[in-house]
Amino acid sequence: MKVFTKKELSLKSVVSCAILFIVILIGLLMIVSAYISKRNLVVTGYGEQTVRLAQTLASAIDPERFSKTIESGEQDEYWYEVKALLDRTINETGVMFIYTLLPGYNDTITYFATGDIIGDEWPVDFLQQDTIEWFPPELFYAMDTGTAASTGIYDADEFGILIGGFAPLFDSGGRLAGLVCVEINVSDVVETINTSMLMMILFALAVLSVCFVLAIFVANRGLVKPVNKMTETMSKVSDGDFNLEFPKSSIREIKALSESFGKMIQTLYVMTDEIKKRSQEIAKGHLTKSEDGFTAKGDFQKILDGVDETAENAAKYLDEVACGVILFDTDYRITFVNAYNRKLGYANLVGKKLSDAITNDAEDLMAKKLDEAALTGELAHYTVEILLPDGNILHSNQTMVALKDKTGETTAFMNVANDITEIVNTQAALAKQLKTINEGIRYASKIQMSIIPDNEKLERAFSDYSIIWKPRDVVGGDIYWAKNFDDGTVLCICDCTGHGTPGALLTMLVVSAFESTITEQSHKNTAEILYMLDKRLAAVLNVKTGKEEHTDINDGCDLAVLFIAKDGSVKFSSGNTNIFICDGKAVTRHRGQKIYVGEGKIKSVDKIKTISIPANLDNKFYIASDGLYDQIGGDEKIPYGYDEFERIILEKHNETHSEISDTMWQAFESYRGDNARRDDFELITFTPKIQ
Repeated sequence: MKVFTKKELSLKSVVSCAILFIVILIGLLMIVSAYISKRNLVVTGYGEQTVRLAQTLASAIDPERFSKTIESGEQDEYWYEVKALLDRTINETGVMFIYTLLPGYNDTITYFATGDIIGDEWPVDFLQQDTIEWFPPELFYAMDTGTAASTGIYDADEFGILIGGFAPLFDSGGRLAGLVCVEINVSDVVETINTSMLMMILFALAVLSVCFVLAIFVANRGLVKPVNKMTETMSKVSDGDFNLEFPKSSIREIKALSESFGKMIQTLYVMTDEIKKRSQEIAKGHLTKSEDGFTAKGDFQKILDGVDETAENAAKYLDEVACGVILFDTDYRITFVNAYNRKLGYANLVGKKLSDAITNDAEDLMAKKLDEAALTGELAHYTVEILLPDGNILHSNQTMVALKDKTGETTAFMNVANDITEIVNTQAALAKQLKTINEGIRYASKIQMSIIPDNEKLERAFSDYSIIWKPRDVVGGDIYWAKNFDDGTVLCICDCTGHGTPGALLTMLVVSAFESTITEQSHKNTAEILYMLDKRLAAVLNVKTGKEEHTDINDGCDLAVLFIAKDGSVKFSSGNTNIFICDGKAVTRHRGQKIYVGEGKIKSVDKIKTISIPANLDNKFYIASDGLYDQIGGDEKIPYGYDEFERIILEKHNETHSEISDTMWQAFESYRGDNARRDDFELITFTPKIQ
């Protein structure tokens, strides 16, 4: 047989590695700390400068006059006045460029900009349009909150490394009318910091190298050499050589350890010598040699004979334990019943065989376990119901064990019983309660299934569709609802707070709100439907929206409302629900607005976007709840996300919706693996019918 051993490490290697690790760690902490401090100074200084400058400009611009100028589309006197103000500010402060924004809360914004960018004049077409995604997130924060904000350092590609500040423009009514944005190029400052950090790193490496060499020298001289010498000395001691001197060391702890080992060796030497003398005395006087070998005398004989009171002490102990104990001899005759069993009514069993002592259902099982323990010598466990003499039933968990002497011969059997009647009764009561609860949940599932729209409603709106609706706990907080009108169909996809029974109860309230809110008069206006549902649910849940009022209920739902017209066009408004559209060439993802329906916080219908999608035979729509995207799985145990979802949408575009949905579910389950489902799963895919 081959034996493989681990490679051993020397003390010198361990100490060297430890010192190197500590030195490197200290150096890295110093460098990182210095770098962060310098960078924070840049962000704080320039960030405050851009914000103050943006606020100064905002106070000098009349947003109402400026908006009229933009709307007119002509470069009037006020247009030149604003441009001159911005140009003068750039020349006096050295900032890179300044622009103003008129946010419309849609996919684009209108901006008016001036400044010097890479030597060229910024286009002065004051109705420039750009996608809103190009701007930093702090800009949207300033739009949403109406407060000034700074971006911090960010890389703007060809414009260099920038720091920006945003200040809001308010009209005479106190409403947000736009933003003033100031950008400063800090590329040179950052480059200077990076250069200085490189010099700092080189200097730190040189200093740390010197420290490392000195630390290794000191450790080797004061620790490694004495310990190695001590190890060598102890090896000789183990071979029986006591005439040794332990090494000296200048380190106090090593010196004390060396002196302690020296005293221990001296004591060991004395003890060894004493043992040799005692052995000689025993061999000469205390053990008598005969033909049968050595015979013990004196105190040795008492030890070999044992203590007479052992059996009596064991019986007293068994009477004190809080469980039933019965002893049997090898003929299965009862020799002892402890006090616990005697209290149960088994007082006159000693001397009787098992078959004569116990005449209820436990007899056969106990006899079987006695045979098993006798045959195998192992513990035999079993559970049994026992009819007590008083007529009550006792549930017990029992163990039968064979007792053996020193030679391994079985001399007796012991049966130990623990009363589990209370546990069994409690389990039965819980099982009954659980059955009642499960029956209620199953019935609740039937009720929830009844409010899901039937196929006829969906077939009026879709030429092809597929739905996967899988609550995590029989019932759930995901629900979908549809209602047909003469000119089209309204479809609502809803993910309520929570899952299980609480989520299911909330879906009932939401569906009731759908029925009363979505009428012949309002069904085509998806933004108005979303707004009205927010108000109605907030009222039903008794949500208070005052500054000093609050409620214990913080429930509501993520909700997408779609109107599928008979001509195949689709309009929708969405709160926290993504809607994907694929035409076979690309996948477009429409992100839901940060709106949680049911909190009553939507100020007006104007705050809700409505997206209109013209009829297109190639368009397929996909909507899923976050039970898909947030599921943990894969090798890295991270959320499923959107990438694989979009890949399947595009790759399987020419297949039926049922086939696409099956592929998505299989991919989801494969990714989830052994991880538990985190939430309800809801996936709706469809192609609008053009009638």
